[in-house]
Amino acid sequence: CGRVGCLEQGRVVHYMIVLYGLDSDIALRNALVEMYAKCKDFLEAQLVFDMLDDKDIVSWNSLIASYVPHGYAAIEVFESMQEHGLAADKITYLCVLKACGKLGFIAKGIETHMHIVLSECETDQLVSVSLINMYAKCGFIEESQDLFDYLPTRDVVAWNALIAGCIECGLDDQVLQSVLCMECEGVSLDEITYVCCLKACRNF
Repeated sequence: CGRVGCLEQGRVVHYMIVLYGLDSDIALRNALVEMYAKCKDFLEAQLVFDMLDDKDIVSWNSLIASYVPHGYAAIEVFESMQEHGLAADKITYLCVLKACGKLGFIAKGIETHMHIVLSECETDQLVSVSLINMYAKCGFIEESQDLFDYLPTRDVVAWNALIAGCIECGLDDQVLQSVLCMECEGVSLDEITYVCCLKACRNF
């Protein structure tokens, strides 16, 4: 229901869960938060979340992820989670970094980066790429480049994050130079890389 945005059918399933007394199951309640959020019924997602007595990291992540398109709300939920003494995981960090990049909140992004280093999540490829993306979107392309240079594996996703960041900062020459380096390393370009190349060429 969440994936196809079928809110009314989701409500029916929610009713059946309550009717059969299954609403005490934490996994089902987390799934309800996610379903309502994906269907863009954020009020209901928040209500279901608030009724959880035993919120776990999945519960918090479901709500944080639902608020990422709204930016600041995701960061507020993350801060509330920290106040409750719950440790973030990789999914939490991915969502918060995306929200920071969307808003250009570099201070919160740096703070989140410090938490990531302390929790030893920085070695995760997805988290590293998200950091590259966040710094680039906030206009800190040098920091983005430094993180990229330290990556043990530089796949097409990592290259695209750096190249897209150069586009955001108007560094068209650097985009084309990065693409040449990418090809030299034997990494195949994909549709995202080509779109960035065309955007860079358009500005010459």
